[in-house]
Amino acid sequence: MNMEIENREHGGTRGGKQWFVLHTRARHEKAVRDRLSQQGVEQLLPTRTRLSQWKDRKKLIEEPLFPGYCFARFLAPERITVLDVPGVAYIVSREGQPEPVPQEEIDALTRLTKSGLKCDPYVAMSEGTPEGTL
Repeated sequence: MNMEIENREHGGTRGGKQWFVLHTRARHEKAVRDRLSQQGVEQLLPTRTRLSQWKDRKKLIEEPLFPGYCFARFLAPERITVLDVPGVAYIVSREGQPEPVPQEEIDALTRLTKSGLKCDPYVAMSEGTPEGTL
């Protein structure tokens, strides 16, 4: 059996846990990441560091690559627990069902954030944006 088909049928790898996108309240991405981590939920918040300048000082700040979103890996029955995390608005879904994110996409985001390459937040996504048009 093809591994990709097997993973889909059994809910992904590593005990059936899958990655999902969580839409967060405005500017709550880091708090959601930290709360998920405290609850033992695997999470990913791709960020970049940029220099911010005020009148009197400069400071390096960490900001999400996808403002308003955080990734979490959990079993389907844990969905309610994840939704109860303060700052989580909803799980990104398709036709009423949470839409899992392929592990390859998570791996690519992880590699990107660890690479040190310059990257900017993507804020122009809208509901229903077809793949390949970003």
